[in-house]
Amino acid sequence: MLSTKYISNCTDKNIDELKTAILFFDKVEIINNVLIQVKSDVKNKQRVESGDMVIVTGVTNFVTDNYLKHIELLTNEKHVEIISEDNKREDELWDNVESRVHSILSKNRNILFEEIEIDVIKDKSGRQINSIIAFSDEVKKVHEEFIGPIKKNHIVNLDFIYKYYSSLLSSLFLHISKGETCLTGSNSLNKFLWHYSKDSKFKELQHSLSQEDINPSLALNTINLAVPNISAFPFDEVLEAKEKAKSELMDFRNELMTFQFNLLENYTPAEIQSKASDIVKHKLNPKLDDLKRKIEMSNLSIPKKLLKEFQDPKSYTPLIGSLLGAIPVHIATLLSLGIISITTAYDYVLKRKEIKSNGLYYLIQLDKKFG
Repeated sequence: MLSTKYISNCTDKNIDELKTAILFFDKVEIINNVLIQVKSDVKNKQRVESGDMVIVTGVTNFVTDNYLKHIELLTNEKHVEIISEDNKREDELWDNVESRVHSILSKNRNILFEEIEIDVIKDKSGRQINSIIAFSDEVKKVHEEFIGPIKKNHIVNLDFIYKYYSSLLSSLFLHISKGETCLTGSNSLNKFLWHYSKDSKFKELQHSLSQEDINPSLALNTINLAVPNISAFPFDEVLEAKEKAKSELMDFRNELMTFQFNLLENYTPAEIQSKASDIVKHKLNPKLDDLKRKIEMSNLSIPKKLLKEFQDPKSYTPLIGSLLGAIPVHIATLLSLGIISITTAYDYVLKRKEIKSNGLYYLIQLDKKFG
């Protein structure tokens, strides 16, 4: 069974991402980070030490209730499992991950928001800068889901945004460090991973990134390329399409594994993870386009040969029953009526067989269903 840990933005705006993941993986384990807000019951407000009384003021599940309602079919049928993490572990690996995450977020906070200087005012105390903060679209959606929309002259909860991405990034690094397959559709998390890959401390994590399993980001972006309009289809239709094309799915996985193996000659696993979208666009898309052209030429070959054989009646051949089982009904009908020759029909069968044996044919099948 092919499975992956899924660490991403799990709101109802990101449902399509999970549909795409289900089209590739047999099981998706969604990591639900839980943020627990507490306050000390110590009146002098000293630091809360072990044993001090604390009051829980709030619990935030990063996998939202609406999201869980949308994916109920998948959880009921065991295609998806929800695994909760409270980010309060006390072990050496977790402490090591948390310290790295803090450093990465501090150095690359422009991934989430960027301060833009708009005016400079000098007063008696010196130079004062007035600035505004520009947020990424992803951060705006996260803030709107958990806090409220970001509006002019409204307070923005930067502390929550920091804790949110700190939790997700910590989970991502933790599971990668364990050598587990991890998938994220978050542009922000992939950018953080990319920047961290340039750090000398990244070597340990780099070693943990599996080179033997298919990179999930590569799979996600490849299917996204072929099926850009999946939002209109419910999960039951997605599962049905996958089941009907399960043989092609196995070929597709093998094709992607071979493709990734060749990529490793020029890319590190971290580069494949963080740059999967560009890699798919420039290296896999041309292969898919080539397959589509072959299918188009195959479909055009019958009309062309029909015209030729109409002009040469000697080429008409009566039906040979043993060939019928290997060719589509419409071609078998033309053959049985003597409209096309056995050679033409056999040519068609060979070309279709070659096309269907291509590992990317699974994407063609998905495009027929969801295109």
